[in-house]
Amino acid sequence: MGQHGKQLRHVQEFLNVGYSVLRGLFSEEDIDKLKTSRAEIEAKARDPNYTAPDPRIRFRFAPDDPTHLSLVDWPCLADPVLDSFRIDARLFDVLSPILGPDIVTARNAFFLKSPGASGTTIGFHQDAQWGNPSVHRNLARSYVQCGLAVDPHSRAAGGVQIIPRSHRAGFAITDKPVLGGDLHTSILDELGLKQADAIDLELAPGDVAIWSAYTVHGSGPNRSAHPRAFYVSGYMSSADCDEGERAFG
Repeated sequence: MGQHGKQLRHVQEFLNVGYSVLRGLFSEEDIDKLKTSRAEIEAKARDPNYTAPDPRIRFRFAPDDPTHLSLVDWPCLADPVLDSFRIDARLFDVLSPILGPDIVTARNAFFLKSPGASGTTIGFHQDAQWGNPSVHRNLARSYVQCGLAVDPHSRAAGGVQIIPRSHRAGFAITDKPVLGGDLHTSILDELGLKQADAIDLELAPGDVAIWSAYTVHGSGPNRSAHPRAFYVSGYMSSADCDEGERAFG
């Protein structure tokens, strides 16, 4: 099947089940670059003399384990290599059939889970929870969350669990906690969903997953023997987003 067929398939999966996975989009060489950037970002986070060049850059350590860096907000603004992946043409080919050619990045983050680190669970949620209705509009069709696997992802490694078709309910979760704690499975009961219906995003390094702003998902701790890093950006059609960083030209 040609590239055009691939694009049609991932678009239909995104619209119908709320997510899609594109295998092997990035190479081993690409992943080596991302791992180098991960190490450099972690070094900056631990350097007391480092001054971030933009106030949106934020280093978050796990609440139960202050030695573990679990999340970096807007790392693309601190690392030119990460920024180059944010605007890589291969992602444009994935996103433009959904969002059109004029795209901005509304969110950018590096999620990091070291083996055995506590406080890294991300409760079930929708990414629409972080949207601001005054500047982020029409999220069902104007927003795509995009995650690039830097390490192998599985449930054992704290990989993402997604509830297929949960995006069809629209914006349902508002004020539930997300970072740290547990998976907050009670949220699923409130929405009439079941954790048993969740699928694991089993990803190899270089795979890319996309999902809707309304797709319910979460992830547990990393109980594997290797780190689990996920480089994530939220992309929007520029016509429906009044802030963020321009992408793809």
